[in-house]
Amino acid sequence: MHAIGQLVMHAAMPEQTLQIDKIAGLLDARRLDVERTSFGYDFSDVGAELARRWRFPDNFASVIKGFPQPLASATFEPMAGVIHLAVWRARAEENKYSKEEMEATIPTEVLAKVGISVDYMLNEMPPILELAAGLEDLVS
Repeated sequence: MHAIGQLVMHAAMPEQTLQIDKIAGLLDARRLDVERTSFGYDFSDVGAELARRWRFPDNFASVIKGFPQPLASATFEPMAGVIHLAVWRARAEENKYSKEEMEATIPTEVLAKVGISVDYMLNEMPPILELAAGLEDLVS
């Protein structure tokens, strides 16, 4: 079945979606695996398909599809790496990771590929709320 058809089915299965939310919330590192096991696809598949259908630039679909494992694709998309890092950082902040947890889970290979130091990501990068300050004013 095509991803859009699956998305419609997903919307028609609120009970199953609620069960997935109980197992793995949106920022849970297990979320994509739980969706793939439950539905046979995950939100990166659906997002990539929507980007293609809405005729976004070609690399949008590959970035969306590739962000969960940006180093796994044949051609590395730097923006997929950046999004991967942003998701990791949001997960770390949301779950209040300790310094040790952050050090143990930081995606060092992705950082190296996009040219960001581990030290910067762990010690110098401002919190997401600070980085996002003013975004609402830009889009409103």
